Amino acid sequence: MNLTTAIFCAAGVLSGAYALKRARFRDFLLSSCLGLGALFAADLLLGFAGRNMPVDVFTVTTATVGGMPGVILITVLQAMLPVQ
Repeated sequence: MNLTTAIFCAAGVLSGAYALKRARFRDFLLSSCLGLGALFAADLLLGFAGRNMPVDVFTVTTATVGGMPGVILITVLQAMLPVQ
């Protein structure tokens, strides 16, 4: 999956959440942006450590919807259950 697909996945999740109240939407947008940034930072840092974090639809959706806790969950699961 490339970056364009990841951006479209994130945009789809964000447009689905647009029905929420405006204040909640801003909080969700901020959390989503922080989650996606943390996902790509974790992918970069784990790459330096010799680990592979797959950036696919599941991880991008979890990072977008879950924010920072979602990225922490993905990282912990990746450390416990490495997938080659």
